Amino acid sequence: ATKMRKEHRAARDALRTAQEARTGREEFERADRLRKGIRGLWQRFTGEHGRIAKQNQAEAEESARRDAAERDALRHRQLDARAELQAEISRMKDKQLRETNQQRAVLGHWLGMDKDSQREAVKTHVDQIEAEKRSWRQLRDARQQRSRDKGREL
Repeated sequence: ATKMRKEHRAARDALRTAQEARTGREEFERADRLRKGIRGLWQRFTGEHGRIAKQNQAEAEESARRDAAERDALRHRQLDARAELQAEISRMKDKQLRETNQQRAVLGHWLGMDKDSQREAVKTHVDQIEAEKRSWRQLRDARQQRSRDKGREL
């Protein structure tokens, strides 16, 4: 968000600078149309000065509308980009919340188990393993005994 804020501010500053430069050039061009001195008097006498002044005023108003539209378009693009980022942030927060709740549920399940039942489950499991070990030892011992008995018979 901080990076986006800096980028958006830089884009607005660049637009403002470009518009100010363009406005200055356009004002100079409009002012240059109105003559000074003898030619200026002739323009006023013939009525051309009034026509050019109205044209300049209309162009200035159109230029102001154009600049405002450019600023609004930039502002809307930036707001849309921010809304997309905010939606992504919300999705990430929701996902994190779901994962956290799931982890809490698992932890609660394990913590909620009775200590005695846990001991009993572990004891039962150990007893099963010990019983298997005894049966394998007995099988091994029986095989060894048979092998020894075969050796005595020879």
